[in-house]
Amino acid sequence: MAGGIGFGIQVGGNALRVLESAAKAANARLMKVVRKGASRVQRGAKINVKTKLNTTGLSKGTLGRSIGVVARPAHLEAEIGPSVIYGRIHEFGGVIKPVKKKFLSFISTQGDTAGERVFLRSVTIPKRPYLQPALDDAKPAIERDFEGLVKDLLED
Repeated sequence: MAGGIGFGIQVGGNALRVLESAAKAANARLMKVVRKGASRVQRGAKINVKTKLNTTGLSKGTLGRSIGVVARPAHLEAEIGPSVIYGRIHEFGGVIKPVKKKFLSFISTQGDTAGERVFLRSVTIPKRPYLQPALDDAKPAIERDFEGLVKDLLED
């Protein structure tokens, strides 16, 4: 900075090593709480899929089994979500259109056409969230866990 002043701090003895060790321990404890919160959301999402999305009783459970957690300790975060491609459309809804053909083709499971092959230009999938409600349900417990940990860290 032109025309400004600066200053530095010199740390003596093993203070820097002690601070680095404390930061590493705090980071590990924070990540443990992140993982615990992610597991809560994952568990809730799996329950939601099983109880709210399997409306026909024909589900094989693939969506629920595909919900996983990817932890990112360097950023103190975790991502929870399905690995199957159709997980997103169940959460947010949308329109499915054929990509390589003129029509979508499938065996109907509902209504007057149950058991028959159906050809359609598009299918609208209603929004049926399972991840967001799981996060909403887990949020108070996650906040309590973080609050407790932060208090512990500041008291140490």
